[in-house]
Amino acid sequence: AKLAKVPKVINALSGLGFLFINSNENKLVHRLVNSIFKYAFKNPGLRFILQNHDDFDMIKKIEVLEANQIFLIKGSGVDINEFSYSTEAEEQIQIVLPSRMLWDKGVGEYVEAAKVLNREFGEKVKFILAGPVDMGNKAGIEEKQLLEWSDGGYVSWIGNQTDMVGLLKKSHIVILPSYREGLPKSLIEACAIGRPIVTTDVPGCREVVIDGYNGYLAKVKDAKSLADGIRRLIIDKNLRIQMGMNGRELAEKEFSLESVVTETFKIYNS
Repeated sequence: AKLAKVPKVINALSGLGFLFINSNENKLVHRLVNSIFKYAFKNPGLRFILQNHDDFDMIKKIEVLEANQIFLIKGSGVDINEFSYSTEAEEQIQIVLPSRMLWDKGVGEYVEAAKVLNREFGEKVKFILAGPVDMGNKAGIEEKQLLEWSDGGYVSWIGNQTDMVGLLKKSHIVILPSYREGLPKSLIEACAIGRPIVTTDVPGCREVVIDGYNGYLAKVKDAKSLADGIRRLIIDKNLRIQMGMNGRELAEKEFSLESVVTETFKIYNS
């Protein structure tokens, strides 16, 4: 856009991604990208939309953009009518991790936590992995590995799902032990449906969960911490219901599609 002399540009970033998760391992590339940013961002007609406070602060640190060029809008919104609140089903407790099957989504830690909890709760709880294989990503998990985990009986990989409303309504607890996010749509959908969440205390995820209010924040890359949060919700149905109601309230207040669209159009029209 800069080379083509486009006068006004809006960049809406869903997250800073793999490079920023592993910034210590990719210092040279990270420095190069920052240099490119400093060149590309020198444009008074440029606007940035970020989805969480951590990414917002990181872009500010580049010190090229003015304060009035950076905006924070939490996610791409959820249709709170389509993802309507529902009470949990009276059946085997189903815990679901809905995401692409990537190591940096914390899938490995989830499976580890499931092994520990299966020894405690047995058939009372079922652990679901719901999402597609993505071998185009450096962090992609091979299908062979996912099938091996599924053979254990208590973990089930069900692949890509198109009916997220149906999946979440059948579930009791939603998990995302990611290493970093923009603002995960699966979690705001879980809030809208009224499901408690266990996620990691990392950029993006902590924008959706208030620890102890609508779920728990676990330590990143820590299966024990993850299992501890899940365990609390397995054993206390009333806690699950209350946290689910709190999550719904949060979705209506902060994550509705209507409010996100309104805020986004304000930027386009400015």
